[in-house]
Amino acid sequence: AGVSISDDRTFALAAPCWDNYNSITDDGYVVVYQDTSVLGDWTEHRVVRIRPPYDPLYQPLRRYGSSVAIDGPTLIVGAPYLSCDEGLRCGALYELTDTSASGDWSDLEQVEVQATDAPANAEFGWSVALTQNELLVSAPADDEAAPNAGAVHVLDRDSPWVQRWKMTPEGVGDTALIIFGRRMASDGKTLVVCATGYESGREVQFFQRERGMWQLRNRVKLDDFPYDTVIDGRHAFAGLPSHDDCNRVVHLRDTSIRGDWTSVEAVDLVPSLGGCDDGFGRALTLQGRELFVGVPYSDNGSSHAGMVVVVRDTSSDGDWSETAEEILNQASPPTYWGLFGMALDVSGDTLAVGAPGESSASNLGSVSLFRRNPTSPSGWAEVFQTTPYWVDPGDEYGCSVAVDDSGQVVVGARYA
Repeated sequence: AGVSISDDRTFALAAPCWDNYNSITDDGYVVVYQDTSVLGDWTEHRVVRIRPPYDPLYQPLRRYGSSVAIDGPTLIVGAPYLSCDEGLRCGALYELTDTSASGDWSDLEQVEVQATDAPANAEFGWSVALTQNELLVSAPADDEAAPNAGAVHVLDRDSPWVQRWKMTPEGVGDTALIIFGRRMASDGKTLVVCATGYESGREVQFFQRERGMWQLRNRVKLDDFPYDTVIDGRHAFAGLPSHDDCNRVVHLRDTSIRGDWTSVEAVDLVPSLGGCDDGFGRALTLQGRELFVGVPYSDNGSSHAGMVVVVRDTSSDGDWSETAEEILNQASPPTYWGLFGMALDVSGDTLAVGAPGESSASNLGSVSLFRRNPTSPSGWAEVFQTTPYWVDPGDEYGCSVAVDDSGQVVVGARYA
């Protein structure tokens, strides 16, 4: 769920899960921003709001926009609370295609895609990962393997997407509460899926392709629930913002000879900036040797105003054994319970940060856009902060964000 920034200077904002569209509670919508400036500096930009298709059954609580992924003229939107014939919260995806001649989303087609085997309460569409011609979609409450064990569905690109197979967690008991797939990330070669509830503890699971299928390579135990995860090559990170001792991020490094994640070294990245109860690691995004960490409960200027910390790999061989931290920015001005940094994602020289509690107790929400700036201490400078005029109190606009391999950033209102 989140903001999606593409190489053609476009980013999509999947905003409120709680938009009261035609009196339908929690139905949601998405917003697409496009940079129309001559210099590509976002001083001028286009804003397009896209609502979910009308539902003749008048279904509330779709939460359209809880997860998003964008790839050029294709936009994927998750609606994990959509009802189906089997019951409530089956979930669904919507594939949106920009059919306009100018590529400005003024004309589009929207198709609903449901899982072929998602039962009631599966919450299909909770999170998505788009890689090449494959779409990974989680249903963290799916009960095929066990109650609330979870599942990840693998879909092939077609018109619309077609489910190829369904991944379920291994080694579960009859009463398991695994929540497999609540968070996941892929760099195209390796898939990392977060799970919790195993008798042996919470964990992340690593998969790699073999003969066209994702095969389990390793299960790495953690001592708390990972709220977010990212991966790039032989380095992955998992955020543990609610750890009892202190909020932290775990660096997971592939130490196998073949690069297949069969051997993993786990090292804690304990923050030198911020306190122990500020949500360090609640949201993550990774680009090269820069890791961006959301700290949404940080009391900088106001209670829970939030901030983002940039962690840079300063080691000589790129193994993250030495790091340096800088504060990217805190909400300006800081807002009481603004939750700046609850969602973030980066692509190239553009970074988007969600603050779903922005505008004090009304929870309107906002999104801030940053551009790379070598004169700034953090290396980034804010271009603009926006809360569209149509956002209502309680919408929590921009409550989650994510980025894909092609440089697109998705900002969502999933409110996990």
